Amino acid sequence: MHLPDPLPHLVIIGCGNPTRQDDAAAPILLEALRESLGHRSDHYRLRYIETLQLNPENAYDLLGADKVIFIDCGLIDTPVLFKPIMPETSWQLTTHQQTPEAILAMTSMLSDEPLPECFLLAIQGNAFELGEPLTSDCINHLDLAKTLVTHLVNMPDTASWHKIWHQEHGERCARSIIG
Repeated sequence: MHLPDPLPHLVIIGCGNPTRQDDAAAPILLEALRESLGHRSDHYRLRYIETLQLNPENAYDLLGADKVIFIDCGLIDTPVLFKPIMPETSWQLTTHQQTPEAILAMTSMLSDEPLPECFLLAIQGNAFELGEPLTSDCINHLDLAKTLVTHLVNMPDTASWHKIWHQEHGERCARSIIG
């Protein structure tokens, strides 16, 4: 008889285009996490999803999850930003590409089950040219992001995740938990 796995299910979704310079940060981070963490930690069953952009279909990926981390790269003013997200209340299905908040709202329409706790991990990118490698700044930001996710996976309670966000935002937030 096969018993269900008692560990909470953590889904990590990486969004980005591997052929567009710093936009490749999330897919590269996802692969590095998969290699270093595998599919289980002491506290979570891990599932990794790579996508070029968030689509309505990704709402199904959140079903059955306890926690979700959306990872993306963008023009932000700090090397790494980690924050909780809530369902978007006024989203419209006008394009195929969606925000993490809209995906969370769509998931709420698919099931009566409680929504997973969701977080955004944004990595600062500076250049998005087709066919170019990651910038050196983005490579440094990736190291910080990987360390942050590795620490999160070793924290079983969501209160610790929120504490990280409340302490400080961005690079200082990530550096405060890694020493």
